Amino acid sequence: MPAEVPCARVVSFAKKTLEDAAGSSSAVVSCPVVKGLSKLSTKDAEERLHPILVQNGLSLPIELTPLSGDLDGFPRLKPLNFLQYMASEGKLNRLLGGRQINTGGRDMLEEFWQRYEVVHPDFSFFLEDNKVDKGMCIPVFAHADGGRGYKKSEFMVFNWSSAIGSGTGKANRKDNFSSRPLKRRKGMQVNLLGHTFGTHFMWGAAPAMWHKDDSHFQSMMTALGEDLKECFDTGVLYQGQRLRLVCIGLKADLKLQARAAGSIDFPFEEVHTESPAWFKAMGQFAATPPWKDGEVNGILANSFSYMAQPAKFYLADLFHVYLAGFGQDHAASCLVYMLGVTFDGSSVDTQLESLNAAWKLWRKFNKVSTHTYTWTRNMLGFPNATTFPSGTWSKASDTAKIMEFILYMCDVYSDKIAGDRILYYIQVAGTALGTCMKGLYDADLWIEPGRVLQRYLAGAADVWAREAH
Repeated sequence: MPAEVPCARVVSFAKKTLEDAAGSSSAVVSCPVVKGLSKLSTKDAEERLHPILVQNGLSLPIELTPLSGDLDGFPRLKPLNFLQYMASEGKLNRLLGGRQINTGGRDMLEEFWQRYEVVHPDFSFFLEDNKVDKGMCIPVFAHADGGRGYKKSEFMVFNWSSAIGSGTGKANRKDNFSSRPLKRRKGMQVNLLGHTFGTHFMWGAAPAMWHKDDSHFQSMMTALGEDLKECFDTGVLYQGQRLRLVCIGLKADLKLQARAAGSIDFPFEEVHTESPAWFKAMGQFAATPPWKDGEVNGILANSFSYMAQPAKFYLADLFHVYLAGFGQDHAASCLVYMLGVTFDGSSVDTQLESLNAAWKLWRKFNKVSTHTYTWTRNMLGFPNATTFPSGTWSKASDTAKIMEFILYMCDVYSDKIAGDRILYYIQVAGTALGTCMKGLYDADLWIEPGRVLQRYLAGAADVWAREAH
């Protein structure tokens, strides 16, 4: 394993910080954590760093609990232990968008379930004994996602999060879960504001060697489902009442959803017809799930289900699907097309140089910070002219900024749009997508039916109107 792993970097930072502060009156000089870390070697930092954090009260007192059976020894953090800790330490605001149960949280939960029953009357939770106090039931999502691991292998992370949060930076001040009152909207908000460590709670993580075996992956999903079900069946005692978690679905990208559910494959390339196989099958799967009898995924088998439409349990993470999915492919395709239109050069390489110069200038002028600095064929997923571009940048949040850059270039070369229909549609689609996504980020948790579509069409109509004049 290379020495430059996260804990080794922390140790290196501690050594450098203490060195820079030597002889000064800085609090760093007397900080026991920094002093302790500075004495460690980067070679064994992974083993020796954590005890120092525990000793100084900087680690949550939640023990790792190993699984048994097929995944014997696999470490995970039980959601029930998280819930117990939050309840005992007054941290339930982490699950209630900054509220506490006795300061608006209970009323908010009751309203959530009233609304949810209107939208999803087939959710089996509503068939439970009426003695279950819905004002003490917190809706949560299960979540799984693959990140880039050693030698670019997929490192799978499993976690869970509340369906209710503090909104987004667009809708509220960027200071979530503060102890002081904030100028928040009164309505329920989505859970997108704040660091992931404070909004999504780890269950387990597995390198590719663990989860590439599909039986192991399914066993992990089963165990996660069982642990979340325990949070409903057992719950924790809070102020004399039973506090529970209710899993309302698995949130993930489309690739993982298909793997988790075991869905039937359909070709997605059928762009030549208005009735592709996957579209025709949607009506069938509304009532009949797209998996074989007796092969229900473990997390669904241990969760409340949607009786009329079982596949609804697998929720599309729209922000993820756009920013780290089709949005990347769309943006990359736009840039590749624009290489020969808005970025000068006699070859692809010289056109890329022109693109990079414009990208650098745009970021500097607009003070835009991105993790994507240089455009290459590899970054655009464009090795040759016979390959459809697919963006490969690792930071999903860059996608929205790249789309802003594309629209900026469309404005700069507006004189070419009238004679180039592809460039025109790039502008129409980009404006509509931007308007729609901004509307979603600015919206409350509950959105009026049709509002998103209205925003999307409004964005496109704005471009059409400008074109007409």
